[in-house]
Amino acid sequence: LAQATLQTQVAFLLLASMALARCLPLHALCLCLGIGLLGSAQAEAEDAYKAAAFQRRMPVADPAQRLQTQCPHDAADLIPFEQMPATAEIVLPAGQRYLLSTPVQIASLTINAGSELVFADLPDLTLAVEKVTVIGKLSLGSESCPLLSPGIGITFASGGELVVDGGVLDLHGKPYAPTWTRLGQTAAGGSSLLRLQDPVDWEVGQDVLVVTTAWEDTPSKHENEVHRIASIAGGGLEVTLETPLAHEHYGGQEYAAEVALLSRSITLQGNDDSEATRKGGHTICKRGAVCRIRGVRAYRMGHENIMAKYPFHMHLMSDVQGTSYFEDCTVQRSFFRAFTIHGTSGARISRNVAYDVSGSAYYLEDGVEENNLLEFNLAAHVNIIRPLSHYGWGQDGVSLETEPGRILPVDATASGFYCTNPNNRWIGNSASGGFVGFHFPRVPKALGSSYAKNPSYEPESFDLLEFDSNTAHSSGWQWQEQGSCIYIGGKLWEEEPGSNHYSYSSGRDWTSRKAGHFRFTNTKAFACRLGLLFWGADGKQPSLMLEGWEVHDSWRSSSQLGETYIHGAVISSHTGNSAEDLPSHCSGFMLYDTDTRTIMADTTFRNFDRLDDECITDMTH
Repeated sequence: LAQATLQTQVAFLLLASMALARCLPLHALCLCLGIGLLGSAQAEAEDAYKAAAFQRRMPVADPAQRLQTQCPHDAADLIPFEQMPATAEIVLPAGQRYLLSTPVQIASLTINAGSELVFADLPDLTLAVEKVTVIGKLSLGSESCPLLSPGIGITFASGGELVVDGGVLDLHGKPYAPTWTRLGQTAAGGSSLLRLQDPVDWEVGQDVLVVTTAWEDTPSKHENEVHRIASIAGGGLEVTLETPLAHEHYGGQEYAAEVALLSRSITLQGNDDSEATRKGGHTICKRGAVCRIRGVRAYRMGHENIMAKYPFHMHLMSDVQGTSYFEDCTVQRSFFRAFTIHGTSGARISRNVAYDVSGSAYYLEDGVEENNLLEFNLAAHVNIIRPLSHYGWGQDGVSLETEPGRILPVDATASGFYCTNPNNRWIGNSASGGFVGFHFPRVPKALGSSYAKNPSYEPESFDLLEFDSNTAHSSGWQWQEQGSCIYIGGKLWEEEPGSNHYSYSSGRDWTSRKAGHFRFTNTKAFACRLGLLFWGADGKQPSLMLEGWEVHDSWRSSSQLGETYIHGAVISSHTGNSAEDLPSHCSGFMLYDTDTRTIMADTTFRNFDRLDDECITDMTH
């Protein structure tokens, strides 16, 4: 009783001081029991900002990464590919290694076990093909020898594919670092100059993406921009574009727009017909394969709404223990997803960029995927598949099932990072756009083809492995009451396990997930309705911990049920971002009224000086 009284007194004094600062409706002073608000909280002037989230940064450029040693294309035993018979369907015989040094167009290519096809490091060297099957080895560079020439790649006929069936795929393009960074200061509409936070080793003539800092990000209205580099100066910190920006992109002290390099020296792409059919090429790495893919651009890839037809895909590979990875790649204009990890654990997905993607971009498919590392990846302009006219009122959301136009109902709430199993690591990523940036749905059982081998597996029973230095923004637009940039909620299941017929409830599931223990550190959200929405979890408590938490230019910082805490936070009602669609007022934090205990410590509320702004309010029924 004494402890409860102390908490109540501290909370009352804290809330009273904010009420005097015109940051809180006075009726909220009455609702203190069951809520512990410990530490310091204050309302500050607009020019006072002290960071709470200290985020890790991507490594800077290392010229040694571009050195070429032990290059596959320099091997003495290579046979010119031109010596193969001039047929539409080519099969490389076992025990032979071939060098491709001139562009070629064929229907299909099979690389048998013991054989290898090696690409030369020559400008504009391309293979046009419908299907490539790799049982042996396909080498476009190697880990010690990236291909530096521009225009190298594979162009697929509409619906084409690259299948690695027990073989080895090495794709290594010219390294660029960082693959994306952020603005060092605001870039005004009409300006052609970008000042960056990190020096880049990008090149004149390459394409860059400047990501939106407005709230709405839909196909019909968004402020993402693709431009070409005219010049680079200031030791790589100043990039001048060939054409001026159409919109302002905020680069303030609280947060800044991402700027990403889209060009790569190696490109996998669907041909021009892919635009009409929305079936580009796709790659798939199967069990027993080794796929090392770095510095590659995938353009017009993926088959819209077709299972297993994704730009980059690890398929039922089991535990690869870091031997397979996707690094420094770009997916642009994808018809279905970007980077899919399916029934695969121990993979590395690092420093990639996904832009203009249909359906969830970084995708853990069946919920059995564990110990994967997703670090320093960017998702931007993620597009919902068959968006709904309304996503429901209150907490219930909508209920959906698999249908011909949307095979996975969760794609009606497509996310930058789709996280079916928390037993993975997310470090330094940024998600812009989509229905939500990071989505952790409740998944009671293993899904799809993984269920048969894992009938007792429960993805919802795992705790979060790591979530640090991540950012989410420009999400939560569609769900008018509960839309968020980070969402731990919703439920995905199969009535008949393993059937690939899915049911999905997007709102609050009144049966709590079995575990989670979600500890988010150094996390930022901005331009959101809610920064984070969490319906609670059983298992180890507290079930949600926000340490080093920042939310800016959003309607509410978070909504969190159960036993949770916020320690070290900055909540800004508004910043210097002039985007017209940002929320007109902010209700910084709401005290939920039942079955909830929230401890808030060392939290700063900034710029709560507009009509209807309130730092802390209560919910009563």
